[in-house]
Amino acid sequence: MNQWPRRFFSLMLTCCLVFTGCQSPSQDMAASDTASESRQMDFDTFTETIFAESVSSDALTLHYTLQDPEAYGISLDEITFGRMALDDEAYQSDEKETQRLLEQLRTYEGADLDEDQQITYEVLEYYLETALSASGLEYYSEVLEPSIGLQSQYPIVLCEYEFNSREDIDTYLTLLEDFDDFFQNLIDYEQARSEKGLFMSDAAADATIQECEDFIASPQDNMLIDVFNEKIQAFDGLTDEEKNTYMDRNRSIVLETVVPAYQILIDGLTALKGTGTNDLGLCYYDRGKDYYEYLLRSSVGTDKTPEELLTMLDERMQSAFMTMMLIYQQNPDIYEEWESASYRSDDPNEILEYMKTAIADRFPEAADVDYVTKNVHESLTDSLSPALYLIPQIDDYQNNVIYLNLNDNYGNELFPTVCHEGYPGHLYQTTYFYSQDPNPLRCALAFTGYSEGWASYVEEMSYDYSGMSEDVSQFIAANYALSMCIYAYVDIGIHYNGWDKEQTSQFLSQYLVLDDETLTQIYETVLFSPGNYLNYCIGSLEIQDLRQTAEDTLDDAFDEKAFHQFILDMGPAPFSIIENHMQDWFAAMTD
Repeated sequence: MNQWPRRFFSLMLTCCLVFTGCQSPSQDMAASDTASESRQMDFDTFTETIFAESVSSDALTLHYTLQDPEAYGISLDEITFGRMALDDEAYQSDEKETQRLLEQLRTYEGADLDEDQQITYEVLEYYLETALSASGLEYYSEVLEPSIGLQSQYPIVLCEYEFNSREDIDTYLTLLEDFDDFFQNLIDYEQARSEKGLFMSDAAADATIQECEDFIASPQDNMLIDVFNEKIQAFDGLTDEEKNTYMDRNRSIVLETVVPAYQILIDGLTALKGTGTNDLGLCYYDRGKDYYEYLLRSSVGTDKTPEELLTMLDERMQSAFMTMMLIYQQNPDIYEEWESASYRSDDPNEILEYMKTAIADRFPEAADVDYVTKNVHESLTDSLSPALYLIPQIDDYQNNVIYLNLNDNYGNELFPTVCHEGYPGHLYQTTYFYSQDPNPLRCALAFTGYSEGWASYVEEMSYDYSGMSEDVSQFIAANYALSMCIYAYVDIGIHYNGWDKEQTSQFLSQYLVLDDETLTQIYETVLFSPGNYLNYCIGSLEIQDLRQTAEDTLDDAFDEKAFHQFILDMGPAPFSIIENHMQDWFAAMTD
């Protein structure tokens, strides 16, 4: 899934909600109801203001969040990508604003909020408390990670920038003109990280530099030129002359601004090589463990400690391994059957259409939406993940895009990949939640562990629909679970317990036979992206734990479809909050 960079921005409130009185017990019920409704309306205004401030931090975020910002009373003063803060005073100011916002939020504690508002209150409180816990850790955030950094994400995001009007086209081109200043800002941020001893390792820098070089290797054939031309040619309401003018202007900006901007990254990162102080995991930095624990809360959404997570992983790995061994004992030919088996389809659109209907008895009804699948441009095949789902605009969630990276390095796993990104994965979960008309702030407060955890949870289930034999499908599902846990275990090992490559090799050798090239690839993938694999694995295990609790509590009254609806209705949230609200769901299920 495409991830927007988590920036530290100031949430400025333009409304002041102060309540100076309270209702007397002697007042009648009508007055009480009116007061409750007023309080609820005030809370909505409060959260809508926060939402408007957060999504208008830069033009790209706003465009991808809302199709019609004016309907939400939102406009931009300038069209830029935004900027990373570069001094401690700015971060201290943001911290004060976050504290002020938290205090204002807590004026609603104990208020007569409805159920959805109460969840929004709890999620926002958790989010703000977690942000405050990161004080002093601002420069630990890496925005130019190999594969998932801005240098890889932005080309795809810009290619999918939708043109609904001439204004959209003009805004897009103005945004492109900001590329050089924005990328210089990122290099300035990396310089600041370097001065604090936090710059990336040379190996990570080399990987990011290579991605940048690949992207601008053939400037005249750059994807931002090709895709723009296709969209302009298909745009209604422009004369041929106007289309040519737009295409010429875009080509000039790409060649004279965007390509040089990537060269700014290349030159800047090259100059900073050798200034990194740590070639190993986060824990070798002064507050590296603090930052890792912050990632567990802010991104994964778990309150469990790394030690508790390792116990969880040990149990799941043992369970998955035992499943595989039992199948092997009963069917010694299982490996040969797996190698010769094939999925029911290798066409992404066929898979999506099949899964959309096949899951109906286990999942609530999907939202009525459209989607298209696209292949990643050849200039990005070596640097992007196997697939990604672009989160749709809140007010236009009916239109969805899944990008597939048909790179031989990722093997023949198209079926589960499409299930992860489409049905019943990201596309299904996101559009289901948006179709429930949630508070828009809930859509902006992302908890990656929830979204990736859901997609990984259902990907494991997707093997039930693979068209393979029961033995093979169960064997592959257990292998998938084991593989996820291995990567997550390595993540904690490297970044919290300080494993080097040799220690990582010793752990992996218990489960895998690896040559040095593959070992290096696994090690560096985890090393360069702290906590990333936990979003998938721990997120999935948290959902599985919630399910197990539900099955144990409800016994014969447990209903899989109803459980899935509960998780989907809750939407992106920390797992502790979901668990607390599950008690109310238990009561409703047993009434």
